[in-house]
Amino acid sequence: METSDPDDLRDADLYLRGMAFHEAGHAVVAWSLNVPVGDIHIRQMDAGNGGTQIGCSDHLPFIDRIAICFAGIEAAIVFQSPQPSWAGNGDRRMAFALLEGMPEDHAEWLWNRGGVRASDLLVEHTDKVIRLAARLLEVHEVDAAEFLRLMSA
Repeated sequence: METSDPDDLRDADLYLRGMAFHEAGHAVVAWSLNVPVGDIHIRQMDAGNGGTQIGCSDHLPFIDRIAICFAGIEAAIVFQSPQPSWAGNGDRRMAFALLEGMPEDHAEWLWNRGGVRASDLLVEHTDKVIRLAARLLEVHEVDAAEFLRLMSA
């Protein structure tokens, strides 16, 4: 059942597809920026959140750090994989924390550019995002070693 309401994702397969692309987006964007990626997992509807272990990105420019935060949200758009609106709440909070204390105009510019950067990297690495999302849909969890194998394939 397809739905136009992202908060009404009752179809378990559609929900998992959205989560798989969300987490694959985070992982591939971080990897493309040379940030270590650990375990990645997705969960069935009502069984908890998915997650991606991402190493320290403090050495990156703010735009790239914001891109990692927004990669899951942008993946929903790039790969047409509907997600509930709450799927990116934690990601938005991390981005807000990064921008805290900056002048509003500059923070808004970084926020917008970070989203564009994430989208650009997702498109550049489309094959890798699709490969990882497909694997997550198969097994629901990918460890760091398997992730690196998938990225080198």
